[in-house]
Amino acid sequence: TAGLTALHVACHAGRPEVVQELLDAGASVSTRDNCGRTAFHGAVAAREALLVEMLADTAREAIGEDALVPLVNCQDSAGWTPLHAAALQGDTEIALILITAGAQPGALTLLGCTPLHMCCVRPSLPTAQLLVEQGCPLDTEDASGRTPLHYAASSGNVQLFQLLYASYKPPKEAGKQGGSGSIARLLHCAAQGGKMKIMGDLLHAGLADHDDKAGLSGNPNALHIACKMAEAEVV
Repeated sequence: TAGLTALHVACHAGRPEVVQELLDAGASVSTRDNCGRTAFHGAVAAREALLVEMLADTAREAIGEDALVPLVNCQDSAGWTPLHAAALQGDTEIALILITAGAQPGALTLLGCTPLHMCCVRPSLPTAQLLVEQGCPLDTEDASGRTPLHYAASSGNVQLFQLLYASYKPPKEAGKQGGSGSIARLLHCAAQGGKMKIMGDLLHAGLADHDDKAGLSGNPNALHIACKMAEAEVV
């Protein structure tokens, strides 16, 4: 059963009527399965805002507001909180419910990703706006040295990239891991992903890494990559 309770199963299946019966019968909201997930993780996976609210309200009444905060910030075996999952899904309503209940916008997975990193994997502008407004750090680098802005550059979502870039401009000088957090890395992310509009914006803003003759870690720089792709409008 992988440590699943009836409440886990009902939440993951998106069955509010069953969940309500289980909660009325005293089912524990805080029980974790073998992967460290609570019923909140299941409710988020089911994309059921009503279920997330039901769990939060029940926990608030049963254990109090202070005890609810660590519950909604519960991390699974990979370090994911329910908010990470909501951000990946681009579910702004659920993300707001979780944050209102005390979820931390800057929580880190084992790979160093914040919910904003996850939001940029499957770009959702409304969810990103919420996370930025709620104080999710824009300069947090994951285990490979990439900030949410680098994820946005790779995604090709121009509006999302512009939102994050307007809020946080990374240093031109090298970040950790040999420049991975720098503007040069942004160009590489955009160029290697074929995101010509984003790369063009950076180049036209005068941020080209002309002096990075070899590029990061000995690789061709972003201009070399763009030339090879024969994108004349960018070069």
